[in-house]
Amino acid sequence: MTTASEAAELEELLSPYLIASDRIAYLAVAGFALVVYDHFLTFSQEVKYFWTGTWTLSRVLFLTVIYAF
Repeated sequence: MTTASEAAELEELLSPYLIASDRIAYLAVAGFALVVYDHFLTFSQEVKYFWTGTWTLSRVLFLTVIYAF
């Protein structure tokens, strides 16, 4: 069983990693929000230029990259 002093020492050692983990999560949410915002802004252009043409390899690759990942 750990004592209170061991628990405090462990908490002190792990504290920077927990803070970094929170920051990484915030950055991930911010990045996701930017991607969603970009999709909303460019969707009309995507429909106009992408969906009205003939299917080529580049169109299939674009579709795969944009919507599969």
